[in-house]
Amino acid sequence: MSDKASANSTPAVVTQRGAGPFGGGDRTTRWVAYLGLFVSILTFVFGNGVALRLAKFFPSPQESKTIIEGVIGILNIALAAFVLIDSWLIRPIEISEDKSPSTLSFKQLLLGWRLLWLTWIPFYACLSARWLYQISDDNAFWRIANALNMVNGFFFYYLFFVLDQPSVPTESEPDRAKMFRRNIRVTIALGIIIFIVSTFVRGQGILAEKLSPAYIAVGMAFFFGRLDSHYLRAHRVLLAPLYLYAVIQLFWGRESAVNPAFDPERIAIFVLAFILKFVIFITLSQWIRDGRFRNYFVVAKEGLEREG
Repeated sequence: MSDKASANSTPAVVTQRGAGPFGGGDRTTRWVAYLGLFVSILTFVFGNGVALRLAKFFPSPQESKTIIEGVIGILNIALAAFVLIDSWLIRPIEISEDKSPSTLSFKQLLLGWRLLWLTWIPFYACLSARWLYQISDDNAFWRIANALNMVNGFFFYYLFFVLDQPSVPTESEPDRAKMFRRNIRVTIALGIIIFIVSTFVRGQGILAEKLSPAYIAVGMAFFFGRLDSHYLRAHRVLLAPLYLYAVIQLFWGRESAVNPAFDPERIAIFVLAFILKFVIFITLSQWIRDGRFRNYFVVAKEGLEREG
């Protein structure tokens, strides 16, 4: 769905305030964003020192290796599992049974949201196994971890396409989702090519391995940029930690993934990524529940019909 229609469109769905994970509506998400940014600054300034202190509490079986990343990986798995359990069992998300394009688009968004968190679980399970059990096959680990990371990154593109263009065909417009499906196929094909190049092409001075984090970062930037739509009425501060999360993807690479030695900068980045995931969870789960995304699809559809 695109929001290229006039900004004067009147929302067809009333947003319910105070329906977020911890109540308080936009005020809660705004303060979570402020806190996320504050902690991010502290991480950049003091992160290495904190990592050195953490090393004293998480001794490694071998002096040249570290297990702190494995512990952080388990925390990420726990957060992802909680997000999924929360949306399915703790506070199930209500979905209308009608077959309108806006409702079906919302279901696609919800599917992408859940798959995003679901695919984080095997990725961090792989990282945790690497750091906790000291897996020694660098090549196999890098290929598996990079593949899992890119699969997860694909769902940022998927969420972006659901929000950006018509993604559901109708009886009167059977080709309505043609461009959506085409972009999905192109993105998957491009991802496969980038995975092959970034994983298997190596050489001094070659930045091929950075193609995969760049692919993921661009997908995040596309999706987070779409959240700036006037239909969603997002406070600008909410976007800052989201874009920061996209930026730190560029720290990912073969060396940062396979190097077994203690690296305080890598630990600081892993901690920062975990904190920013929490900001993403609080912000978007609030919007999913308060009707904001439902409103987005309704109003965007009306705008497209007027343009047509």
